[in-house]
Amino acid sequence: MKIIIDFDGPIVDVSPRYYFIYRALTEKYGATHTLSKDEYWSLKRKRTPIPEILKLSGLPASAHLTYINERLSIIENKEFLAYDRLYPFVPGVIKELSVFSEIYIVTLRNRRENLSWQLSELDIGHLFPNVYSLDNNDGTWEVKKRLVLDAQIMENGEKTYFVGDTEADVLAANDLNAISVAVESGIRNREMLEALNPDFIIPDISTIGKLIRDNNDTKSA
Repeated sequence: MKIIIDFDGPIVDVSPRYYFIYRALTEKYGATHTLSKDEYWSLKRKRTPIPEILKLSGLPASAHLTYINERLSIIENKEFLAYDRLYPFVPGVIKELSVFSEIYIVTLRNRRENLSWQLSELDIGHLFPNVYSLDNNDGTWEVKKRLVLDAQIMENGEKTYFVGDTEADVLAANDLNAISVAVESGIRNREMLEALNPDFIIPDISTIGKLIRDNNDTKSA
């Protein structure tokens, strides 16, 4: 069995990093109403366009493009990746899954060197010997699909679960005929995930082992 897992959302909570950058840049460029973290994250999880969030924050329209470009240029810098928080259940879950499956991280991160640094900083690099990303990618589900194909993860036809928190994960999984598992611990809320029609939706990966066992038992019954 193979299990493909996205990094941001299933493995780490990125909301502290996203909010810190949002707050720093909106204040830097003159926003008059910086949103609270809950307000900001709720909008992000509904996939609210960045310009709309900036408008709600009272940031002058003339500064929107500057904000967007600077955010994109710094969001994977090490100093900001340090704000990500590893979900405490992750090490135990990955060790459990590794007993009966091969684990692959497939992520749309744009800076592999910084991703490797973060895995080391979080002391989880040893849990993930198979990590695939592509520098300077355009963040689409097609890129994620290509990463899976290029790595030949599904070449032998084994049952494959594809776990992630966004449309890129679910669409890639469905196109590859993998079993798609969407998690609510990332950057999309349940309503957004349901619209994508994944095979399963779970709160986070703490229950993925039980889901797989139950699903396998059902299929073999």
